[in-house]
Amino acid sequence: MVNSSAYARISNASPKEFRANSVVFFSAVGGHTDSTEWALCFRPKAAAVYSAVTGEDGDEETDIKAMALLIHAAKNCASFVSAEKKEEKDAAAAAAAGIQIRKEPWPLPTAALTGLPETLKKAVDGVYMVVVFLRSLHQSMKSHSNREEAEASFTSAHGRNVILDIIKYENQLPLPLLLTIIPHVEQAVKDAKQPLLDQKFVSGESDPLLHSITAFSLGFSLVDFPQIAGDFCHFYSPFFSKEPIAPKDFKKQTHLLALLHCSVSPGKSTLLNRAGGLARGPGPRARDLARSSVKVRAAEGGAAEVEFLEVALKMSALAYDYKTEVVLRNLIAWEVLNDEDEKPVAGFFRVISELIGDAGDVAAMKGFGLMRGRWTRGGEVVEMVRRIEDAFDFHAFGSLAFGREIGEMRRFYEEKRKKGKGMRRPAVIWFAAGVAALTPVVITAIFKARRCV
Repeated sequence: MVNSSAYARISNASPKEFRANSVVFFSAVGGHTDSTEWALCFRPKAAAVYSAVTGEDGDEETDIKAMALLIHAAKNCASFVSAEKKEEKDAAAAAAAGIQIRKEPWPLPTAALTGLPETLKKAVDGVYMVVVFLRSLHQSMKSHSNREEAEASFTSAHGRNVILDIIKYENQLPLPLLLTIIPHVEQAVKDAKQPLLDQKFVSGESDPLLHSITAFSLGFSLVDFPQIAGDFCHFYSPFFSKEPIAPKDFKKQTHLLALLHCSVSPGKSTLLNRAGGLARGPGPRARDLARSSVKVRAAEGGAAEVEFLEVALKMSALAYDYKTEVVLRNLIAWEVLNDEDEKPVAGFFRVISELIGDAGDVAAMKGFGLMRGRWTRGGEVVEMVRRIEDAFDFHAFGSLAFGREIGEMRRFYEEKRKKGKGMRRPAVIWFAAGVAALTPVVITAIFKARRCV
């Protein structure tokens, strides 16, 4: 699917939005199998796992220990990775046991890493994702009272580039891999203790790393994954919601991007009832609605929602931050590539692009409660909207989610606008006529008053 011409048109226009830069996964469903790029990302993954296990930042002195720890923990998980042949599992175990790590500027040469069996590479990625990313995200969401505080804490710990790479379409790990790793990874880390001793990566039983390994706790189990999935979706969702909402049927999803899409998509019947073609030509902007009789209010359920009922427009609030553009692009690309009939995210964004034309519209959207977050200037949001709008041919999609709703809102607005114009003309004439009629009376009164003085 990544090799399709449709995806090529989307990704080639802005490859950095879809392809990983800092954390590359070998077993990504996007088809990324560049062993050299994967090998270059191994060292930071190992350092992150070391930090997660010990609670301390690594350095050049701990690099060797960190890489040995990740290799052996992954080897211990590789035997559980499903749908692998026995000879591949044996090769993974042999590779981990026999790999030589030396004190050099690059302790694990790229050639040694690129030659690792695929099973072991998949396990390395799975261990990193579970031990570092999901565990840390879960802890941040649990220890902070709101999304903004959790995001600030998590972002400072991992960096924006890593966080963006995790959600990019071409870098998606298969969800079954993560679900396989979760029940075994805590013990896999603990079982790395003996190989580290045997191969003399640690000085002895008193080495602080061994104490950290013994005390290591993942902090959640497979039973808790619905909550972990809810935390993940709440963190990445482009829509504002007060509480995490665990997506339904998460085991049916292929990867985390699909899981996020599932969480922001309303029910099928809702989408079918509100779908419709896109009207061409300009419609009312947010500032126009602010001056009109259309009542606008925000929905905070966490899913893409646009509903026009009688005189009120109800929409999901867009949560704006550094992730928003990348997340929206990848969700819309996923809808296009998977032939989603109603395309709820694309439909919602099309409504946003109709309402936002300039910084004044952004201010109006903020006033409605439909834009949440922080931006340095309104033009920043406008530029993001235009970039995404240019990246996709929305009219080529045909029927889109919420097309009917925006059409109803347009008709209501135009009817009220025309009626308003018809009523205002006589009012102006009547006012002018009234002023003209009163003028002689006023002049006469003033003249009489002067004579009496």
